[in-house]
Amino acid sequence: MAACPVNPAACRKLAVNFLILRIHARSQRLHTARIAFAHDTKAKEGGVKNFKRVRGFTLLELMVTVAIAAIILSFGVPGFVSFVQNNRAATHTNDLVTALNLGRSEATRRGSPVLLCSSTDGTTCSGSGDWSTGWVVRSAGGNLLRSWPERSGGAGVISGNVSQVQFQPRGSIAGGALLEVRLPDCSGQQGRDVAVNVAGRISVSRVGC
Repeated sequence: MAACPVNPAACRKLAVNFLILRIHARSQRLHTARIAFAHDTKAKEGGVKNFKRVRGFTLLELMVTVAIAAIILSFGVPGFVSFVQNNRAATHTNDLVTALNLGRSEATRRGSPVLLCSSTDGTTCSGSGDWSTGWVVRSAGGNLLRSWPERSGGAGVISGNVSQVQFQPRGSIAGGALLEVRLPDCSGQQGRDVAVNVAGRISVSRVGC
């Protein structure tokens, strides 16, 4: 630098070269920083992708999950089937009790006999002890008061020791009646007996299949 007063041109050339070197060095540092930032960004993205892959199920975990689900279902399915069977038996029983109560109340209200009987066409009495085909309530004059359709589950789901129940004006019947509800694959206490005594009183009881 001492040569600057004697040779200003050489001094200016030296300053320019020094400035160029400084700019070049700074440019190199910026380039290196950009490369490092790009690598960091890719590494982070790769880490996120790897993290997402780690969150998946392994084959062992999947097998354990399926095994646990199978165990739970083995306990739950039989209980659910029993629940459905009980509900179906209750539905059939309630429909029978409704028909019996209607026949008795109509007989006392009208002061004349009212007939409840099994039916295959929803209009007339069939004369069969298989009540699963449906039943009807008819007045003494033969008028249809109400009908119930065929039951699901096939023949014999509801059977009786009589094919008809005739209520007298005072609500009584002759000889009593018993209607049995037995669903297919019935088990345990899923059966129902609907009994009507000579006074016309209706009772329902759970029975074994």
